[in-house]
Amino acid sequence: AGEVSRDLTRRILLPEHISKAHDEGTIHFHDADYFVQPIFNCCLINIGDMLENGAVMNGKLIESPKSFQVACTVVTQIIACVASNQYGGQSVDLRHLGRYLRKSREKFKAHVAYECAGKVDEATMDRLVDDQVRSELKNGVQTLQYQINTLMTTNGQSPFVTLFLNLQEGDPYIQENAMIIEEVLRQRLQGIKNEAGVYITPAFPKLVYVLDEHNCLKGGEYDYLTELAVKCSAKRMYPDYISAKKMRENYQGNVFSPMGCRSFLAPWKDENGNYKFEGRFNQGVVSLNLEHISPEELTVLFGTLAFLGLFFGTAFLLCTVLVMYYKQITEGHQDRDGFVVMRRVGMSGGMVRATVRRQVTLVFFLPLLMALVHLAFAAPVLIRLFDILCIGSGTVLMGTGAGVVAFTTFYLGAYLVTARGYYRIVAQET
Repeated sequence: AGEVSRDLTRRILLPEHISKAHDEGTIHFHDADYFVQPIFNCCLINIGDMLENGAVMNGKLIESPKSFQVACTVVTQIIACVASNQYGGQSVDLRHLGRYLRKSREKFKAHVAYECAGKVDEATMDRLVDDQVRSELKNGVQTLQYQINTLMTTNGQSPFVTLFLNLQEGDPYIQENAMIIEEVLRQRLQGIKNEAGVYITPAFPKLVYVLDEHNCLKGGEYDYLTELAVKCSAKRMYPDYISAKKMRENYQGNVFSPMGCRSFLAPWKDENGNYKFEGRFNQGVVSLNLEHISPEELTVLFGTLAFLGLFFGTAFLLCTVLVMYYKQITEGHQDRDGFVVMRRVGMSGGMVRATVRRQVTLVFFLPLLMALVHLAFAAPVLIRLFDILCIGSGTVLMGTGAGVVAFTTFYLGAYLVTARGYYRIVAQET
């Protein structure tokens, strides 16, 4: 079935130029073996809406959970259902579970208050509630880990799941979410047992940890979570890290989960003008082969710009040299009488030549010196720009050096011609 889908995708479903670019290796069109089917690639599950308002699976209504443990079980059911109806990864923002951990705490608190009323003090009751909440939290996170690693979807593989670990300022459940993230990191640090009973690093879920002002190891309230995340990464290679500051700069002030491949959706607003990320998906993922594009496509793309730059650069250089040449020749005719007087009072031909050389040198080489200073300041920017085009700094510096040598050589020739002409005018008249 996969071979048939790839063949139909290549010959019929994709435009000819896309298929050609894929065959030549300029791009790689992913998941062609699934593309013939009416399903999509990766998605950001709108888990908050389904938990809060309920969801229907297999014709059965699953109502909003009343506890954290049940919420975790429902999340794994949703993950299994989504994975069986798409062919890519899915991402879940765990901050939607904080509400249900608080519901569990409130339920335990009411139960303990009813059972222990008048029998124990307030501190003991709080400790009992905390113990039950911690136990529920551990069991819920363990449910997520076990279910995700043991589920099998309809295409015969485990769901490709990413858990997004993000604490948002102003979230009314931020304390509960911090507890959930801590437990997720602790269980990932411990690992999961294989068939021999040895702790190993589970393949899923992938973890993405968000760094923000409150947890960037600069004295923030949640720095302890980042320290735990670093320990986890050192042993288990996860979580990955994302800067909330950079995301806000690049995505119009928003922080949201990436796809499983770490690509990000473009910002989009619904009919009410609200940004929407969860509940969206992508399809037809394509990778660019920059090494292949650089020598072939970029030559065509930037050839016109290179020609225009060379053309206008040469034109401006010629105009500058001609202006300075005719300016010096004109001044030679104007200064002729002065040199006549100086020769009559004893000024030698060598002194006249030296005076002419100093005057023309200042006019010609002061602009050249300023151009070299400007180039020195612009060089780092040029290197970074060309680095984007896969052109190394060594190549840029060699090309720039060759240009400077050619420019200076031409300038020196123009200087010699101008100085000789200026002196000839003065010498003829004296």
